[in-house]
Amino acid sequence: MNKIQAKELLHDILNNGVAVDIFQAEQSLCLINLILKNSKEINESTFVILFRTLQFILTKEFTLSITKLYEKSDRRYSNRSIPSALKLLNQHAGELVIGERYFIIKKLAKYGFDGKYLDGLNDTQITEEIAKYFQNVLLTKLSNGMLSKALSALMTARDKVIAHSEAIQTLDLPKTTLEEAEQLLVFAKKFLGVVGMGYLSIAYEDSDGNHFLSQDAKRVSRAMERLLIKAGIIKQDKPSIP
Repeated sequence: MNKIQAKELLHDILNNGVAVDIFQAEQSLCLINLILKNSKEINESTFVILFRTLQFILTKEFTLSITKLYEKSDRRYSNRSIPSALKLLNQHAGELVIGERYFIIKKLAKYGFDGKYLDGLNDTQITEEIAKYFQNVLLTKLSNGMLSKALSALMTARDKVIAHSEAIQTLDLPKTTLEEAEQLLVFAKKFLGVVGMGYLSIAYEDSDGNHFLSQDAKRVSRAMERLLIKAGIIKQDKPSIP
């Protein structure tokens, strides 16, 4: 694999995979949170069955998007996930050119790296450090604690209920909360922000770490909020979502 091929593959994984799944997950989450926030008013309206159905569909979409982000790379079939991107960084560090070197060093310094140390490394060495950092953080987070519980619950729901309608009791499935599952989204956005800008010069976030995808994802929930107001389900003076 040459430098052009490595960059094109990374672009495909991030821009056509990771970024898309982050946006879909966040868009679904924004709508779910809006429905939950106004659940009292919705339950008292004549549209309750509509919004319950929407919440069910959105939960499935959120689950599928998050699990796709963390799908392990398969030897036979390639996918566009964070593990696939990390595999590319590890195996082809020598072919990946850092287009935004200053950005990478500044960003990694915020994560605890020594900026002077990084400044003395070449692109290959910095790529190896990036891959090692995100691999270690991901493995640590997914080996125990909240993220492990959340991803396990979502993966099980996808495999046992959404993708295959197995004859099992849903009460027996592992559980998670939206707050726990949202942390999987936080890590994915962090990874995309660093690698996307560093190697592809695509700004997925601003200088303060605010993701542009998050702002785009909130547009649909603002539209739904206006619809709820127009339908008379909620009042105009109710605080809107940020």
